[in-house]
Amino acid sequence: MTKNMKLLIPAVSVAALAMITTGCKGKWNGDEWVQSTDVAKQVVLAAIPQVPYQKEQHEALKAYFEKPEALLQLFQEEPKAAQGFNEYLSKQDFEVICAKTLLTARDWATAVGHCQKNRYFLCSESVRQYPEEIRNLRESLNAENQSRFEAAESCRAAVEDLDEG
Repeated sequence: MTKNMKLLIPAVSVAALAMITTGCKGKWNGDEWVQSTDVAKQVVLAAIPQVPYQKEQHEALKAYFEKPEALLQLFQEEPKAAQGFNEYLSKQDFEVICAKTLLTARDWATAVGHCQKNRYFLCSESVRQYPEEIRNLRESLNAENQSRFEAAESCRAAVEDLDEG
């Protein structure tokens, strides 16, 4: 793992904590979430080809793949956060948002493949649950945002093969 990647992992954790604490008051800061998710995604993209995975790669995978689950949990605990999420997205370009925050289905499949050793799954369960969490996030969108999600190429690339799963 490069020195820059080692420095980014704590930054991702701090950004995730900031997002969660902001959400506790019913507010959701979309720009912070997109930025922290983009950073986590870049770390994961750099980690995916570094096999076999070591502690640093496992931590990077877990940090990124737990983000959708944490966001959904926030929406369950704070309904205003889900509303804020939809309001934020209604003002954004889905092509950009999905490109920054979602792995392509191919990248996810590569990560899962590297997590498998014989019949054992060696990575965080959140890696395996990613397709379900992305489907749940998509379902949490209002009708207008769901249509915009489906129309964006980068969003479709993130779910194209996941929908069969």
